Amino acid sequence: MTSNLRTSDATDVAVQIVSNNVNLDLNGFGISCSEFTPPFTLTLCSNSPNAVGDGIGSDGSPTGITVRNGTVSNMAGDGIDLH
Repeated sequence: MTSNLRTSDATDVAVQIVSNNVNLDLNGFGISCSEFTPPFTLTLCSNSPNAVGDGIGSDGSPTGITVRNGTVSNMAGDGIDLH
């Protein structure tokens, strides 16, 4: 990654891995989620009702996945779920 990734969708996965042998280097950056509700309310996705979105997820059960050098925080679901 080359910058922080902030998603505002508490129901979806921020980064979806769909193949084997992926090396995801966050380069010291982070993935986080916050929702903006007008007029001026910012809510952490982890506090959103019925929210399920993960920071990093997978399609199926990939093998050989490496995630390093960063953080995943305030997601509604799991930070990393590579079932």
